[in-house]
Amino acid sequence: PRAINLSKLESNGSMPSGDSVQSAAISTFFWLLSGNTCWLLLPPIVMFTRVYFVCHWVCDTIVGAIIGGLISYTVLQFS
Repeated sequence: PRAINLSKLESNGSMPSGDSVQSAAISTFFWLLSGNTCWLLLPPIVMFTRVYFVCHWVCDTIVGAIIGGLISYTVLQFS
């Protein structure tokens, strides 16, 4: 059993994972600006924790990361 069960505290599980969207958007933005691939380590860590603490399904986090990455890419293409 887990020491902390966040799924009992989470009342609005949704598709996509907002945390994954945010982490991917921020990481993609800084990666595209700096070229430093270390930024790409952030989304998988956030995605893992959301699934580990039973707040989201794996697909929720994958879709969230894709949406976040596309948002940052699109914003930087039009700016």
